Amino acid sequence: MEVQIDNDVNDDVAKIRRIQSGKMAIDAPLLADKKTKGTMFVKSVDVSAYMKIVIKIFKLLDNFVEDIGEKNIVQVVTDNESNYVLAGKLLTAKRPHLFWTPHAAHYLDLMLEDIGNIAKVKIVIPKRISLVNFIYNHALALNIMRKNTDNVELVRHGVTRFATTFLTLKRLHKQKTNRRKMFTSEEWLKSKVANDHKGNKAICIAHLTSFWNDIIYTHKVMGPLVQVLRLLDNEKKPTMRYIHATMIKAKDIQKAFNEQAN
Repeated sequence: MEVQIDNDVNDDVAKIRRIQSGKMAIDAPLLADKKTKGTMFVKSVDVSAYMKIVIKIFKLLDNFVEDIGEKNIVQVVTDNESNYVLAGKLLTAKRPHLFWTPHAAHYLDLMLEDIGNIAKVKIVIPKRISLVNFIYNHALALNIMRKNTDNVELVRHGVTRFATTFLTLKRLHKQKTNRRKMFTSEEWLKSKVANDHKGNKAICIAHLTSFWNDIIYTHKVMGPLVQVLRLLDNEKKPTMRYIHATMIKAKDIQKAFNEQAN
């Protein structure tokens, strides 16, 4: 594995040198976010000490452009936090032919975060955390769950933290019947953990009708955005042709709010 990583990095370094010498064209944006898969590795920089300082972020991006060669870069993509926005403006002011754009996935994640503050969603997320944590922190509970779900895991990791929350809720709801069977199984009822405080709390959550109804509501308001987010993060096929239709579908969120209001 280490050899493969070293070879990949060396290949990227060789490509960068060919770009700098004008022997290879580059048709890709300079990325300043948290993902490296599918992009060309330039270098890793620890910015934890000054990540909020605009001028230093600007200088960092500017140095990247200088290293690669200004003529080889068209677009700079960053998160859309205020420090990156201002750094992007400074960069395009100095180098007018460059385009700066915020990372669309980061925008969508912030929208999901805002949706997470809606009353119904805000109530269901802590319950989800409590139930899932209880199951995964108790070997017996985890073993019984896997027996009742054919080894289907509850936690499903998404592109972002809020996407992971949504996908886990979706999987919880899909396994709703099996989850209830778990807490009424003979093996569970005979266990000590079934009678302790946390065990009783988990049972209560699993049998709350409002909990499952709130998951359905959360699915309606978060689902369309998560679908767009997953599409944007897909590196196996071009996404531009699908974005417009998916964004129109994301307007289903408004319908969900209207239904709730009525």
